[in-house]
Amino acid sequence: MWLTGFFFLNVNTITSEVQLISFALITLSVGYLCFVVGNFPYFQNNFYFIFLFLAAFLFIGCCLENLNFFAGLFFLSLIITQILNKNQNEDYLFNAFDLGFYTGLAIIFYPPFWIFGIFLLLHFIILGKTQIVNLIFSLIGILALFILCIELIAIFDVWYYWDIFVQQIAFKPFTLTTSHYFLLPLMLIAAIGIIDYYSNLNRQSANKKAVFFDALLWFIISLIFILLYNGPNDNGLLLLLLPIVLFGSNFLTYTKIYWHKEVLMWVFITSLVLFRFNDYIKIPDLFDTITF
Repeated sequence: MWLTGFFFLNVNTITSEVQLISFALITLSVGYLCFVVGNFPYFQNNFYFIFLFLAAFLFIGCCLENLNFFAGLFFLSLIITQILNKNQNEDYLFNAFDLGFYTGLAIIFYPPFWIFGIFLLLHFIILGKTQIVNLIFSLIGILALFILCIELIAIFDVWYYWDIFVQQIAFKPFTLTTSHYFLLPLMLIAAIGIIDYYSNLNRQSANKKAVFFDALLWFIISLIFILLYNGPNDNGLLLLLLPIVLFGSNFLTYTKIYWHKEVLMWVFITSLVLFRFNDYIKIPDLFDTITF
């Protein structure tokens, strides 16, 4: 149902193989995130995370012709899901070199994603001395990929790719439009979820604390990315959805007041629908109907 809805909402923008590949990449990213996070113990008794996450990706407008962004987003989804899964499942096979390699691939496909290299470094640094080895392996993974790419550029003498890479790192500041005001309730939901979670922090398990710490760190890095690189399209907003939905779903799961759940769900969906279809909403000007 989600695939059908996403296709019909974006069918007018799917005009070539590039858009179809972007469509496939975003589908893989969303499906993998839903599979990993939806199976966490605190979401196994409900579908709050899966429902809200699919709804958010369904209605947030996507510039599907930007294939590089969605290719990079796919590798970012691999990074965050591996980190969250490791936090939740101690027996999960974790390879820091792969995370560094994936980060390098995300940056090569979409250079502004260099900011999420900071996320990976902070993740290992803040965890303390026990993660120094993983930090070194992740840096080696990033470095190995970039050395390989530079060697290929030198062998085939295509240095203009390097010039293109440098040009894309130039800042493209966030452009605020009227439609973005409809998404303010989502930020409010994120704030409610964060406050609720940290007000009950002492009740949380060590694994859950690690998961939600990384989600908060991802939220902060995503905000920085949007302010610096979102530019005229709304693709960057997709990066905020994981932490917003994660904290919001946690609030919905554990709040004991039923009407709080109803209000938050309706606000979430209504905000997304208004954002998606705001171009079709015409508010008549009162003074246009007054004649003398």
